[in-house]
Amino acid sequence: MHITHRLISFALLSTLLVPAFAVSAPTNEAKPRTQDFVVTAYYSPLPNQCCYVTGSYETDIALNGNGTNGADGTEVHLGMAAGPASYPFGTRISVPGIGVVTVQDRGSAIKTGSGADRLDIWMGAGEEGLARALAYGQRHVTGTVYPVGGTQPPEKVDLSAVAPQFGFLQSYAVAQTDLLSIRPKNGDHGYSVQMLQDTLREIGYFTRSLSGNFGDQTTQALSNFLRDYGVSEPADHVTDTTAAYLLAVKNRVGSIPPVTELVAQGANPSAVRSGQRTLRFLGYYRGRTDGQYGPALHDAIVSFQIASKVLRSGGDSGAGILGPRTRLALGLKWNAKLVAEQAQSYLVIARIRSLLVSKGYALGTFLSKGDSGSQVRVLQALLAERGFLEKSQITGFFGSETEDAVVAYQLHAGLIKGKGETGAGRVGPGTRKSLTAEEGTKLYELVRSQGWKSVL
Repeated sequence: MHITHRLISFALLSTLLVPAFAVSAPTNEAKPRTQDFVVTAYYSPLPNQCCYVTGSYETDIALNGNGTNGADGTEVHLGMAAGPASYPFGTRISVPGIGVVTVQDRGSAIKTGSGADRLDIWMGAGEEGLARALAYGQRHVTGTVYPVGGTQPPEKVDLSAVAPQFGFLQSYAVAQTDLLSIRPKNGDHGYSVQMLQDTLREIGYFTRSLSGNFGDQTTQALSNFLRDYGVSEPADHVTDTTAAYLLAVKNRVGSIPPVTELVAQGANPSAVRSGQRTLRFLGYYRGRTDGQYGPALHDAIVSFQIASKVLRSGGDSGAGILGPRTRLALGLKWNAKLVAEQAQSYLVIARIRSLLVSKGYALGTFLSKGDSGSQVRVLQALLAERGFLEKSQITGFFGSETEDAVVAYQLHAGLIKGKGETGAGRVGPGTRKSLTAEEGTKLYELVRSQGWKSVL
């Protein structure tokens, strides 16, 4: 399958900014010539990105295809460009700031004009390609055309002047963008990797700058984290379990240790109660939480000290006392158990998110007035369920009534302050995230109270 109409073309995003020119007759001139161009950029989407132009990988693919080959069958690569039909495949064009590209692709918005011709240059795949394409934007340049049949320079592209701007991706973030929704792996370069590095840095495992490059340093940091928390997952990519543990640990950053004072005979009753509660939580103590230091608590502390290798035996000095070393070990064990429990909750959330998509309860794309189809029906059903639209208005067409309903929901949810704000009446990242989160919370509570059978 060809790439035409299948790669995300930023010519499409800028169509309203550039006048549509009539197609001029192809030229047979084999000599180089100068030509004014309106140059844009495009990329190939990949699964599990943080951000998509249309809101999801599936809808990007549905609109633009798999992004593997140009219209002439050539595999996508840096140096490929989509040119007007008047430019035969194989035409070379020298583009200032980019280098020499080859026309091997087409696009519905890529046309010749009365003054400037359109040219769309492939900027890569995944988040890096998207970030670079957004950074390039739209530029007006004068290039040199080397027709097929004439002397042509070699294809050579230098994108060093077009650094990927990952900050631009936030405007295209999918709903619930976090480590549960993305899967960065070794060799990736993008915003998802920056998110991973930022999380590792926040929990004390990554001390470098946020390069967005998943290389040896990120792999080592992730490996150290997995080792410390006893998680048997690979360190060269982020799995569901790894993501769940990372988020659970991040959520506990700054937590106060369960026991902060000495626990021994004659200790403060409140400190003793803290010790009793913590040791019961960890399975070492079965007595009452009465603030009284007795034999049961003494034996529980000794059992913990030996199991944690703080002491070798109950006859060692400090046995049965929650001193600094024992409290530190107790806090680590307590935190690890809470992390494990919370990680399981995050895995439930991840499963619920998948269920929302498979059951058709979640929006898979961004929507605005004039759109139609099954995704609009999902939106209308969600709005009707919340009382912002009548069920009879679930038509699959995004018209004025749906637009008004979206505005009403956005105002209710605090997403906008007035109808005149940018994004009012349009389902972008914020509105989509809010609706998805609400549906997820409903299913989560249902699963907790009635089990998975209630939603499967």
